[in-house]
Amino acid sequence: MLIDYRYHIMTLVAVFLALGLGVLIGGALFSDESLLESQAELVKRLEQDFRSLRAENQRLSQSLNLLRLDLNRQRQFSQWLLPKAVAGRLEGQSFALVSAIPPDRQYFSQFTNLIQQAGGRLVAELSIDPQKWREAGRAEYQQLAGILAVGIRGPTLTSLEQAGYIQFSGKEPFPAREVLLLEDEDDPGSQLVKESLVEMGLRVHSLPVGERTIEEQAKFLFTLIDEVQNERHNSDRSGT
Repeated sequence: MLIDYRYHIMTLVAVFLALGLGVLIGGALFSDESLLESQAELVKRLEQDFRSLRAENQRLSQSLNLLRLDLNRQRQFSQWLLPKAVAGRLEGQSFALVSAIPPDRQYFSQFTNLIQQAGGRLVAELSIDPQKWREAGRAEYQQLAGILAVGIRGPTLTSLEQAGYIQFSGKEPFPAREVLLLEDEDDPGSQLVKESLVEMGLRVHSLPVGERTIEEQAKFLFTLIDEVQNERHNSDRSGT
């Protein structure tokens, strides 16, 4: 009981000391004019800094808007120029479009238009299931290569469709030695399909799946043109 009483007294003393200290500090704050002047000066400087930062932010926003406007104009110019720069450079080349990931129809449409403007032809379009092809044997890969490279149809095409290996959309298969593959580079199934098609004698080109800007499309298209022309040149040399 004595301990509880002393604890109560000490608590009351601590409370009164805290109140007294608060009164002393408050009095000092309101009576010290130099401190008030320092605080007022600090507030003034902060307001000036804020106005400066706001003006700088407005200037940067205007610069950013001008840069965005310039970038849009550059892209519009690139969209106008690209078809003229690639016109006829894929003349006589046939391509099969193979999608190993869910296709973006708008992206496909834009890109196939560029292929056609360069003189190429999209003669086959199909989707594949990479996981399914991980279970496939050499016979199924040979059948797929035959469908793409030679245009095999009939029972071979039907059997692969019924087994869930392929799904055609929009175009019937015709011969195409060049394959445009839309794939997930981290998917072992997609890589296996690509390696197997190359082994069967097809030329496989991976479509970009990241940022789908006009700049990336142009970069891929010019790379594709160089590869096709080099292959054509090598074939001509080996034939002479």
